[in-house]
Amino acid sequence: MQININQDSYPLITPMSLTELLAQLSLSSKGMAIAVNGKVISRTDWPQQQLQDGDQLSMFRVIAGG
Repeated sequence: MQININQDSYPLITPMSLTELLAQLSLSSKGMAIAVNGKVISRTDWPQQQLQDGDQLSMFRVIAGG
């Protein structure tokens, strides 16, 4: 199974949720926003959002500026 994260191909051995993906990548969810196939996914939905072959993910950190 292949997904794309910020336009880079990433193989997945087993199906997983967004929460599981972040854990596998050792990424903190703090300040993180994720869109799957162009749709921003609410943080509360990350545990239920199962990734599918070919999904396009955009991951970015929200930063404050002034």
